[in-house]
Amino acid sequence: MDDVKGTLLGDLSDERVQQLKDLAAAANNGPVEFEAFLGALSELDAGSIAEFFGEYPELARYPLGGTGDDVWDTAVSKSWWASLDADQKAALAHSACGMVGNLNGVPYSDRNVANRWLLHDLLANESLDDATRAALVQLQEASAYKKGKKAPRLILSLDISNSRIDDGFDENNVLAVVSVGDVDSADATTVMVPGMDNSVGRSIKDLTLNAQGMYDKQRNELDRLGKKEDVATIAFLGYDTPNIESTVDGRSDSSGYRERSAAMRGVPISKKPSQSVLSPEMAQQGGQKLASFYDGLNVTKSSNTDIPEYGAGKTDAYNDPFVSINAHSYGTTTSAEALGLSQTSVNNAVFYGSAGLTWDAVRKANAGEWMLERDAQGQQHLSYVHSPHDWLAPIGAFGAGRKGPGDIDFAQDFSDAAVIDSEGNYWYNVEHHPVNTTTQSWGWSLVTDPGFGTQRGYWSNDSATILFGSQRSLGDLVSQSDLVTVEAFYTVKGDGTGYGSDTVSVRIPVSAWQWEHASDEERKELLQKMMASQGISGQ
Repeated sequence: MDDVKGTLLGDLSDERVQQLKDLAAAANNGPVEFEAFLGALSELDAGSIAEFFGEYPELARYPLGGTGDDVWDTAVSKSWWASLDADQKAALAHSACGMVGNLNGVPYSDRNVANRWLLHDLLANESLDDATRAALVQLQEASAYKKGKKAPRLILSLDISNSRIDDGFDENNVLAVVSVGDVDSADATTVMVPGMDNSVGRSIKDLTLNAQGMYDKQRNELDRLGKKEDVATIAFLGYDTPNIESTVDGRSDSSGYRERSAAMRGVPISKKPSQSVLSPEMAQQGGQKLASFYDGLNVTKSSNTDIPEYGAGKTDAYNDPFVSINAHSYGTTTSAEALGLSQTSVNNAVFYGSAGLTWDAVRKANAGEWMLERDAQGQQHLSYVHSPHDWLAPIGAFGAGRKGPGDIDFAQDFSDAAVIDSEGNYWYNVEHHPVNTTTQSWGWSLVTDPGFGTQRGYWSNDSATILFGSQRSLGDLVSQSDLVTVEAFYTVKGDGTGYGSDTVSVRIPVSAWQWEHASDEERKELLQKMMASQGISGQ
């Protein structure tokens, strides 16, 4: 990188450098100041850009921030970036990598280039603290190109601003967003929002694998139907998640019960939010970050290049991209807040194992205030699932005094029951609260069922819930009537233990056309596939 910067040196006067510094410091003060700083940068040639940010790396390493109007900020930045020549863009991506890599309005392929330069520079910094370095290494591995996978992995955001804050935690020093697939060209984009106990250092690799699994299922579904549209999936760790330790011992709850209670009633939250999953504070702050992210996603990808009036608020002028939210546990709490805060809409949402939604979020949803797109029939689409084996989610929701997705009038639940698809593939039921599959010896875990063996989560690659979630997130790219659910009852053979036999229910999704045109024998064959996969006999 030093070689690249060395070829771009410019010649700025001390006076001009000071003017740029002053403009940068004021850029978040309002629309005039924001445009003034971007305009000043556009007047610099590539060498001057490298010279300025090379002398002031603090301006280059962190996000620029914004004015508070995410739609306006994105539209202005989008227009500004389009006005630059190739040399200016390259210089900014190299020299102002933290600013460009997190700036809504810049195409995501360019943001990926900038964020990889930032990652390179940070890891080369010998003074970097151990926690931040470890998280960045995990991000580097998660975003690496995977042999045999056609979809690229892009770093859409890399924010180390929290490393400058003495909040008593270091797991949140790095916030990042990684995509599987080309977000710029995708016809459908799915944003996956995790819940409690997730951080870049702890789980970005697993969450990127979840995004890869979602991408693969959507790509397979489109290929099966002969469709050529592009998709992208996003692992969103662009917000601080609560942690189980703080929930149990309450050590991070510096604000106390009265402040948490006030926050639940809509009172402004503290600057240092409670890290407890029972508090809504991190969901409220995270919801704003998530809303800003997908507002930026909509405006950046939209064919509409108009710049709206500053402060215009909510708008449907940039809703042509198709965006879905898939959220798990406390991620559903966060996503519900985002849907009430955003300026643009997402097309649908799928909630898995919800840790509950604040009363205010449910009120907004039922009052029609959520920014959730309506279909041709005027319907909004929120699907949710809760496994009977997931006992942790309802405890969290009850303990926090929150409501559930089922309290929203238009929400539709779906089952986690095992299914077999029309091609004979078996998809398992969910067996515990986490998103991924775990294997444990006999014993007890705070988040899994007592017992042993393999336990599948909501986003496990072979779970029925990830199959249905991936299909719902494709929206209009596939007809949602392509699948119908056939429910059958079986009697499990007695196993000699004295427990006798049990009646269990399973579901078989098949193509609607296939089922309607199948003969009795063909339908029986489909049912037999499920029976054979479970070693059970039909009744």
